[in-house]
Amino acid sequence: ELADNLPQNLSQNLPKNLIIGIYLAIIIHPQQFSFWGIWGLYFLQNNYITNEFLSILWFALGAGIGAGSFFMLLYFLGKYFLNFIQKNKMYLYYFTSFLMLILGLLECKRFFML
Repeated sequence: ELADNLPQNLSQNLPKNLIIGIYLAIIIHPQQFSFWGIWGLYFLQNNYITNEFLSILWFALGAGIGAGSFFMLLYFLGKYFLNFIQKNKMYLYYFTSFLMLILGLLECKRFFML
């Protein structure tokens, strides 16, 4: 039911300062620093990059392009998955109901057989 309540283009309905805040939260996320710090140290120790400015710049650009590509992939796959759920909602309900019924029966069998 959540997918039915989402507007078609969510970003047009959000205030601009909220969208900027979301982007800043992604960029300045504390876990991102430790993640890239660990990988940067690993690359430095194995001589994949050096302590030179251009080498670290290439690493930072590659990390930024990789993160941006991953976010774009998540965006498009999320749109595809949301459309898939909206189109096949009844099949997913039936599948989930059937799966829960089977799992419930297996748990009952296991509970009463002990």
